[in-house]
Amino acid sequence: QSSLSTFDMAATSSLTCSGCAISLGINGTVMMSGDVSGGTLSVVVGESVDVLGASALVLTGSSVRIESERANVSIAGHVESKGVAGLVILKACRNVTLFGSANIACTTTLACEVQFIAGYNMSMEGSAKIQALGYLGEVNGTVHDALSMSGTSMMTAAGVTVSTSSMNMSSDAKLDVDAKGFNSHTGPGTPAAWVDYCSSSAHYDRSASGGGAAHGGDGGRSNHKFNCARSYPQGGTSYGSATWPVLFGSGGGQAYYYRSGEGKGGRGGGRIHVTTSGALVMNGVMTANGQNGEFYDGYSGTDVTGGGGSGGSVLIEADTLTGLGMIRANGGGTSNNLRGGAGGGGRIAVHLQQNVTDTGSGNIPTLTTSVQAFGSPGSHPTAGGGAAGTIYQRHGVWSLLRISNNNNAAGASTWTPLPLELTDKSAARSYGGSVVWTKIDGRSRLEMRGAVGSGRAFRGGAPGALAIFVRIRVPFFFALFFRCLFGSILVRFWVRKSTQNRTKIDPKRMPRGMPKTK
Repeated sequence: QSSLSTFDMAATSSLTCSGCAISLGINGTVMMSGDVSGGTLSVVVGESVDVLGASALVLTGSSVRIESERANVSIAGHVESKGVAGLVILKACRNVTLFGSANIACTTTLACEVQFIAGYNMSMEGSAKIQALGYLGEVNGTVHDALSMSGTSMMTAAGVTVSTSSMNMSSDAKLDVDAKGFNSHTGPGTPAAWVDYCSSSAHYDRSASGGGAAHGGDGGRSNHKFNCARSYPQGGTSYGSATWPVLFGSGGGQAYYYRSGEGKGGRGGGRIHVTTSGALVMNGVMTANGQNGEFYDGYSGTDVTGGGGSGGSVLIEADTLTGLGMIRANGGGTSNNLRGGAGGGGRIAVHLQQNVTDTGSGNIPTLTTSVQAFGSPGSHPTAGGGAAGTIYQRHGVWSLLRISNNNNAAGASTWTPLPLELTDKSAARSYGGSVVWTKIDGRSRLEMRGAVGSGRAFRGGAPGALAIFVRIRVPFFFALFFRCLFGSILVRFWVRKSTQNRTKIDPKRMPRGMPKTK
């Protein structure tokens, strides 16, 4: 019970029990260099806990807890829960430090979670990792003061949620939820099942590559089928919020061989949510890309591929965002140069408290950090490319919706729906008095679906009028401005780049009563 007591476990020692619970409750300090194996583990101490690099704490049960009630937790070793619905908790009254090759993980095939809580600061150094590798597993952390990630440190899971006062990521640090979203042919944006085939003695002729999954933008249609397939598998349909994205990306459509779905669709991207009350310095990478569809080796050259998974979600709340890092939620492609449908881009939203200082003509808010939500072009020039996802930036009361598809020619047949939440006029909406720029480029196509004002705004804020300016920027500064009074109608327009590098709006796709443009 004394705060001066110590528990020192040498590297040559081990603490083992088969399937049982191990509990160390010491009011002083603990230093562990040896190995621990058993069912569950609880190490709760009054002073500091050190798990050194030689130590491996590997438990087969559902929980591992390492906690300091008055001081620090420092780990350079391996801490792992292999149990079903495993939970790993790191908690310190003061600081949490992960350094060297520290690896904190839950590795069940089902959903699991890693939690970290620091009363003061948390640092990840060297090649330290936090991993929740179960299906749709989560990493959730709260740091009262500052969180820093240096070296090649990384957090990876289906979902990563971090709340802190300030955060600093160095150039090689990473929050990685690539291909951690919904599995093949799973999720709200996955393509519908394909059943359109005829009878044939050559059964493998009833085969087709899968369509792409959707999220911020629609998934690409498959352009690859064999003789007895009557139609091409379609891509998925967009879903989710542009201003408050918190959903997983969807799995790509199955590869169909001899009528049967063989899986092989790429997984969707996961989700990241970072909240800082102060500055976010982002020189690293936050990535939520969808996965490429997988190749299926069919009989006598009837090879097919699954569709690409859609990009996931990245949501950032901060006072300021600086740095030269990368934020991305791109769709996944297809495999082996086959023409399956590619995944649509995901959704990214950046909410910054700092207002734009100059909102004069042409001064659209920009970020120093690179941001991407591209639909994938697929692995073949005639593949059905995914549509662009959405990138929403809020700078105080000034907002910008960006839609860019990186000049993806394969995405020319897919659409990105205008987020109707940006047109909400209800008392609960939170765009009071703001101006929203909409910037469309890179061969993107924007479509309006449903009634204006029917979208649901994200939480908080006060009511007010909303002005939407649609601005289309193209090479040689040729610009086209138009304005219309939105009603409960379908407004659809198509922006494409011609060989003369000019922007055109297809008049056949414009509704009656829409103002003519010059």
